[in-house]
Amino acid sequence: MKFKQQPDKKILKYIPLGGVGDVTRNMHVYEYGGEIMIIDCGIGFPDETMPGVDILIPDISYLQNKKDRIRGILITHGHEDHFGAIPYVLPKLGKVPVYGAPLVKGFIKAGLEDRANIKDADLRTVDPDGGAFNIGPFEISPFRMNHSIPDTLGFVIRTPVGLIVHATDFKFDWTPVDKKPFEVAKLARLIEQGILALFSDSLGSQTEGYTQTERGIEDSFDRLLDGAKGQVLITTISSNISRMEQAIRSSLRHNRKIVLLGRSVAERVLIAEQLGYLKFPKNIFVKPRAAQGIPDKQLTYIVAGCYGQPGSGLWRIADGAHRDVQIKEGATVVFSGDPSPPGVKNNVDAVVSRLTQLGADVHYYEIQENLYVSGHGAQGDLLMLAAMVNPKYFIPIGGGPMQTRAYKKLVSRLGVEPQRVFELEAGQSLGLGPDFARLGKKISVRNIMVDGYGIGDVGRTVLRDRRALSESGILVVFVQLDSGTGKIAGKVELISRGLVFEKSSKGLLDKFKNIVVGVVEKHKGRRKDHAFIREKIEEELEQYIYDKLGRTPMIIPVLIEV
Repeated sequence: MKFKQQPDKKILKYIPLGGVGDVTRNMHVYEYGGEIMIIDCGIGFPDETMPGVDILIPDISYLQNKKDRIRGILITHGHEDHFGAIPYVLPKLGKVPVYGAPLVKGFIKAGLEDRANIKDADLRTVDPDGGAFNIGPFEISPFRMNHSIPDTLGFVIRTPVGLIVHATDFKFDWTPVDKKPFEVAKLARLIEQGILALFSDSLGSQTEGYTQTERGIEDSFDRLLDGAKGQVLITTISSNISRMEQAIRSSLRHNRKIVLLGRSVAERVLIAEQLGYLKFPKNIFVKPRAAQGIPDKQLTYIVAGCYGQPGSGLWRIADGAHRDVQIKEGATVVFSGDPSPPGVKNNVDAVVSRLTQLGADVHYYEIQENLYVSGHGAQGDLLMLAAMVNPKYFIPIGGGPMQTRAYKKLVSRLGVEPQRVFELEAGQSLGLGPDFARLGKKISVRNIMVDGYGIGDVGRTVLRDRRALSESGILVVFVQLDSGTGKIAGKVELISRGLVFEKSSKGLLDKFKNIVVGVVEKHKGRRKDHAFIREKIEEELEQYIYDKLGRTPMIIPVLIEV
């Protein structure tokens, strides 16, 4: 059902630019009376159909002509899929205030300085233990939730049309690593007046039961370190401060000092130390170069690259290309990261296989051994929050289509009618009033890809060309044409990369050259029409190569007048 034409000032408009229909790229836009608040601004991960792409970021086209109406960006927690796009997005939105708890604020500050050379951003601290504050027409009351990183916040938001709860990436953990459990009592006080809508994490909606506490992971680290006689490498996402704290504590009990490998890991640990989230003596950390003179049994390496990212510390170690660490026979390698993000399994499997070939004993997600606990609530956690909040309307976020549909079925156990649950896609707006919720216009949302320093300049055509290059190679054809007669002047030259090996395929390459000469002769009446000749050379070669080799390389004819 579409909106009836009502004044916008009477409607709270919600538009997910990411984080709905997808696990990553979280970006939620709330708009009332022309004023805008954004919750989260995260990155996504490219899949195997996006060669060369580093990350994905939200499409902010909808916001480009509304920059003066954006009152702030509010960040829920310090995982990259919730804040990592800020260095790419903020320069395009202008001087917009960014709000976050101290830990994620520290991460954002470092990211802005490093990636965008921005040192004067308007970063504002959200005190999880403080009171309410305002962003435009929205009054924000934060409350602590549990996830796999400290300072994860949910928000009760007072809007002119009613109270809403925004609770992405949460679980109920009564014994969390940071000893700060979900603030159930505070949330109960904040929702006493009744809730219009709950925007809830849905990623675990297909998992039965309750998500386990993080505490047990430390026991698993202890068990593995008990049996480790040599090298120990532990990898997790660089923002998982709680997991690194557990790995460090376990290592110290086993008389091992800590070596941080990878810029992201070292940077995040330093920020967490400076802000008081990690409290360890300075002398437990050893520089990578200095570690080369210390026995393996006295060290634990905490390494970046748990998703198998090419170029990461773990990737280079597995490839034998790390300048400071080489895997030795019997090394223990522990993956303690979330296996859920899309597009990473192939890379992780490749790294695991290579480490195994090098003689390491690898403990990873397919043989978990209690080395990973999800940061997302399972069905029991999700039902607990839904029953506690008891809103008029439910909007599952932070999951794909399967998870949002599972969430809809899940809350039906509470007697929630299907029409009260909205399964949205990225760009699908929702209008909320005191006594209604209605679908609105759907805006176009594209994949915005970051490749090196380029943002958004890689599209479907570039990806198609890259896939062609990776699958069938390239053939470049150089043809010199007499500027007066248009006839071929000199030899046809070929460069083949990834198609055939030139030295052992001379006969085939000679056939390619003959085809080119034949095309020019066949169309001698149009020799001056270089675009036409290039097209015909490409067509003839493409057909012959496919018939002969079953391959479809990129063919680039270059015509040069001499």
